[in-house]
Amino acid sequence: MFNSTGNNFGAGVIQFKDVREGNYLILNAKFTCSPQDADYQAADVLEIYVPNLPFDRSTETAAVVRFLHRETTSGRQYNYDAGTVVKTWIKDANTICLPCLMTRRS
Repeated sequence: MFNSTGNNFGAGVIQFKDVREGNYLILNAKFTCSPQDADYQAADVLEIYVPNLPFDRSTETAAVVRFLHRETTSGRQYNYDAGTVVKTWIKDANTICLPCLMTRRS
């Protein structure tokens, strides 16, 4: 296990569970962020800063991203939960990148 050292989208500290096997590293983490946060809105790519990862180079891989959005309107509860698979990559030994999923409005 290890903790992130920061990020560019206002999520606070993220705790990672990790499994290392040869040239493979599997990470599992949960974090909460808000699309209304100014840092999130300013990010084109979500960057999570971590202690040194054991790689000389990176390759693209996939991550499962899920969101929960609950809203009450006119006394009724609505659930807008969803998920998707996104391309992720390791930018350098200290940065994990995910695409920003927020729809930009003009």
